[in-house]
Amino acid sequence: MAVQDYVGVVALLVSLVALIIAVGQLLQQVFGTAEGYRSCNASVIGPWSKTRHRVLHIGELRMETRFQTPELTLVEDTSDGIETILNDPSITSWREPARAAKKGKSYVYLIDGSQKSLESTYVSDELKAASRIESKTTLPFSEPVSEKVSSFSSEADANNSSKGNPMSMAVGWLTFLQKLHEHEMKYEGLIFDQLPFKDPQSRNMLRTKPAIRRIQRSWDFMPTDAVRPLASTQFGDLLILCYRMRIRWYDLQLGQRRLRAEGFGHSFTLIDVRGLGFVLEYRFGGSNLAAPRNDGNDHAANRHFVPSKPADKLAFGLIPTDDKLVEGHEHLDLGGEDYFTSIVEMHEALGVGPATLEDFHRHQNKPPDEYFHVSNEALYLLAPFIPLHDVGAVKIQPPFRHRFGSICTFREGRLVFHYRLKRLLRSESTHVSTQLQHVYDVLDHLASNVNMREEFRHWQGFKHRTFAKNARNSKTEAKDILTYLHHEFDKTTEYLQKTLPFGCYTDLVASHLEMALKAHKDAKSKEVKKQRIDADADDLTPWMTEAAHLYVDRVESGAKDSVCDSFRKRYEAKRRMKSEKDFSTLDHSTVSDAWWTMMLRSFLWDLSVLPINSPGLPMPSHLYGDTTPVWIA
Repeated sequence: MAVQDYVGVVALLVSLVALIIAVGQLLQQVFGTAEGYRSCNASVIGPWSKTRHRVLHIGELRMETRFQTPELTLVEDTSDGIETILNDPSITSWREPARAAKKGKSYVYLIDGSQKSLESTYVSDELKAASRIESKTTLPFSEPVSEKVSSFSSEADANNSSKGNPMSMAVGWLTFLQKLHEHEMKYEGLIFDQLPFKDPQSRNMLRTKPAIRRIQRSWDFMPTDAVRPLASTQFGDLLILCYRMRIRWYDLQLGQRRLRAEGFGHSFTLIDVRGLGFVLEYRFGGSNLAAPRNDGNDHAANRHFVPSKPADKLAFGLIPTDDKLVEGHEHLDLGGEDYFTSIVEMHEALGVGPATLEDFHRHQNKPPDEYFHVSNEALYLLAPFIPLHDVGAVKIQPPFRHRFGSICTFREGRLVFHYRLKRLLRSESTHVSTQLQHVYDVLDHLASNVNMREEFRHWQGFKHRTFAKNARNSKTEAKDILTYLHHEFDKTTEYLQKTLPFGCYTDLVASHLEMALKAHKDAKSKEVKKQRIDADADDLTPWMTEAAHLYVDRVESGAKDSVCDSFRKRYEAKRRMKSEKDFSTLDHSTVSDAWWTMMLRSFLWDLSVLPINSPGLPMPSHLYGDTTPVWIA
């Protein structure tokens, strides 16, 4: 080969190398325009890094970084509606949300601690191992699930620290997802083996679960201050999730941009990221949850809030109403800035008469306790059954900012009503209806069973709420107790639906509240030296006992100021206003039976829940369902 040929080959090779270098530099510059791509790698967002990809814009000679992060939400445990609730790990393509959007659907992935849920929400493999251990274990009430999860988390944290795990620099919302899975796993030990009811008869009985939507985002729209991908949610949903996980908000002033929450190792702190609104930085520093007590009185049923919309509303100062009996009020608001004004407005919304409202206004500056005791009764009389049909959890947060209790919860009320009803049934001059006999049978059954069983010996004591609290096994005791209470509660609903025209139940409640306030005041105004009760009970409060007797007196007497008389006046006025001829006539005995049924309803409701006043609760009512977008770093 001639020298010229060698020179030509070398020149060709040099040109080819130069071309490759030039092409490489060009590609490097083009791919280098994909800002944020390295911020979406596995060391930052964990398994969510598989959703990142580049999109070439030829006209702009640049690459765009797209990725997915979760949008946290709460969904009802049902597949009805436009959303498809999935726990299908096979749907892992980042293209799937876009395809679903074109079909008018959105995929929602439940957070429930199951292996499929862990995979579909891109949670790390370590927690999957914990999930497999928990799923094979039967968890009675006396065996705290949190011990296993907490011990696993602590061991994993120690291993991560010792090995220098790169995930220690991951985004906070990835850890928050893991903690949500751990929290939902704790409910698994409370689920009944066989459901006492095939289907919930009301949307109030549906469990709400945390879930995510995979939202595709572009780094082009991230502010310059953002250095890592952010998850999103609505502020109202975040407050509910924190409430269920017992995370307390120490600063909760959204308008003044002051937000801070802490509790059991969790912390949320508001950070300033220009152009993004509210950004909360989440950190978990190890749980400071004390070990469960070993005195036999601490069980899972009373450590976990009931996961439903009605129970959530209670934590915001809202009284949920039973949609089968109450018309026009989805809930009643007690969470306003001026608490006593909210109480007065609640009575006004129920239709309480002007004389009673004026009485409230006169004592607005310094209201006596009876005004609060009477107001409490609206909760027991209007709310739906709170424990769910398939979960043995009974803990709730009362919606009140004052002492929780009334004649419906004090032992004096239970004992007096039981005694007076027994005496009424034995009276030869009184015709006893089938419904009144049934009310007595249920009260007698509760009193007998509570007193007979050693751990439920509190029908006559102050700690009667341990009736539900001390259920040690969700598969047997809690199921039996809650099923009986729920069944009898539903019977009261059916009877009241059949007896009273729809919308008139609130009139009965309003008439009762008017009477109750007068009874409380009369009982306190006179000196009660002797208790009007023949019962084996010690240390009864005289005025409470007298007030309970006055309740019954002013129902059975049929006098001008009685509950029956007040209700019939409201009923007749409503009938004339609607000009309806098909309104049936309600006599005294019918209204009296309805009142006794309503009071039984309040006892059943009270026995089915464990109210615990937690610090920082209830939250302001206007924050319930708040749709303000919040980012989680």
